Amino acid sequence: MELIPTQYTRGFTGIAIVALAIMVMSCANSQKSAQELTNASNMMQQIEEVEAMDYAAETFREAQTRLEEAQQFREQGKHKKAMLRAKEAMAAAELAEVKTLSQKAKESLGDLKADIQSLKDELQAYTKDQ
Repeated sequence: MELIPTQYTRGFTGIAIVALAIMVMSCANSQKSAQELTNASNMMQQIEEVEAMDYAAETFREAQTRLEEAQQFREQGKHKKAMLRAKEAMAAAELAEVKTLSQKAKESLGDLKADIQSLKDELQAYTKDQ
């Protein structure tokens, strides 16, 4: 004796499988968005250490804004948008790091050129005295 007709059982089974698949995908997206946010947060700490806020302030602020938006999307359960914003934050942070390191390299080069000129001047003064 069958309590629920077979046709309904198959329908419920199909719905249960789809629901389970959606839950698994949702968990996967949640984990991915959490990992992207962690990566972006780590990158923000890294560019703070190289003083990006002093050398690439606008790009640094953009990265911070994108990271904050990613966190808000994740809190709202919008994991795909959170992942996208976190990736945008990473890209902006990487750009800020490159700009910062480039500017620091230019400053170091300027310092080296000044030191070389100073040594040349000292050498020239020394050779005149001899």
